[in-house]
Amino acid sequence: LRNGIMVVGAIAMMVVTSPQLSAIVGYVIGAGFLGWLGPLIIFLVYKDRNRFVRYNAAEALNAAIATLIVEIALAIVFTIITVITFGFGSVLFALIGVPALVHVVFAIIGAVKAYQGEWWNYPVNIRLVK
Repeated sequence: LRNGIMVVGAIAMMVVTSPQLSAIVGYVIGAGFLGWLGPLIIFLVYKDRNRFVRYNAAEALNAAIATLIVEIALAIVFTIITVITFGFGSVLFALIGVPALVHVVFAIIGAVKAYQGEWWNYPVNIRLVK
């Protein structure tokens, strides 16, 4: 038990002291349900400490918000199509997960670029948080 606590403490210390690891954590946590929460926490904690982490956390947060907006818009459009087509359009609901899948791919690319110390931005992103 004591070694487990030491390992967790060592990992937490590495994340705190390494801007690349902090940026990676922001990208990886951002890929999933409530994907905006991880990047938001990283952004709020590190926004005044490190410019590199702030930039990458803002990119991940913007991408998570954009993904959520696109998914909500798709759900609304697909619901309207389903009602108009008397249920036949319900097949389209399988496509709602596509933006999340694209976000996961871009989050992995962003994490790799952050680990390499590169300033990378998402190819398509809404810049709400700077």
